Amino acid sequence: MLDFSDVTDYKFNSFQATLRKQLSHGFQAQVAYTFSRGYATDNTSNDPNRAQYGENPGYHPQRLAVSYLWNLPNVANAEGLLAKVANGWSLSGVTIVQDGTPLSVYDQRGGSIFGMGGGGLVTSRAQFCAGMGPKNAGTSGSVEQRLGGANGGPGWINVNAFCAIPTIGGVGGGGAGTIYGNSGLGILLGPGQFNWDMSLIKTTKVGGLREDATLQFRADFFNAFNHAQFSNPNAGNSQQPDISLANVGQITSVSVNPRLIQFALKYAF
Repeated sequence: MLDFSDVTDYKFNSFQATLRKQLSHGFQAQVAYTFSRGYATDNTSNDPNRAQYGENPGYHPQRLAVSYLWNLPNVANAEGLLAKVANGWSLSGVTIVQDGTPLSVYDQRGGSIFGMGGGGLVTSRAQFCAGMGPKNAGTSGSVEQRLGGANGGPGWINVNAFCAIPTIGGVGGGGAGTIYGNSGLGILLGPGQFNWDMSLIKTTKVGGLREDATLQFRADFFNAFNHAQFSNPNAGNSQQPDISLANVGQITSVSVNPRLIQFALKYAF
C-alpha cells in the first residue's frame, strides 16, 4: 500500500460576501454569506493504492451568518419608575443558516476479493443500481419526513438506489469475492441548519458604589425558536452511512440542543 502522508491534497474554493451596517439610530448588523466547495483526497475507501478526490465532509457548501444589535428606543417623557422599567433595553443575536455536510455511502461487504471490507481500515463505497446515480441517493421531503426508524419516513438514504456489489472470481476453483462499489465521494448532503441565538438585555443606571454604576439584566435564548435541527444519519465508516447496516439513513440525534434559556444579573461600577 502506498504512503499518502506526503501526497494528500486539500483544496477550498469559495465566494464570500459581507454586508455591514454601522451603528446608527441604535441599530447595527452584519450579514456574511459563503458559497464554497472543499475537496480532499481519500484513501480509506475503495482502492487504497489510488488517491481519490472528492468533496470534503468537513465543509458546508453554503452558509449565511447574520449578527445584529438593536438598542430599543426609550419611551419618550418617561420619568421615575416608568423610565427605570421601560428604558435601557437592547436585543442582539446571531442567526446561522447553512447546508449540511457532504456524505458518502459505504458498503462494508465490498472489496472482499482484495482482502478488504468486514470492518477493515478500508471500506468499499456502495454500488448504484442500474440507471441510478447521485441524484437518486437521497430521499425526498422535509427533514422531519425523512428521519426514519421510530419517527417514520424512509430515512435520509434512498436504499432502493443501491444494489449488491458485483462479485468476481469463482472460476476454475478460485475463490469469489466482491469488488468495490461505484458510487462517488460526497454524493449527497446531510441535514442543514437554521438556528437563532438571541439575547435580551436591560441596562439600568442605579448608582450605589459609584454614581454612574449600572445594573444589567440579560436573558439569553439559545435555539430561541426551538427549531429541531438534526445530525447526519447513522454512520458506519468514517462517520458516514453504511448501506449494509439495517438502520442506514435513520436520523437519531440533533445537532443543536432544544431551546435553552439562561438569565444573568451584573452590577458594574
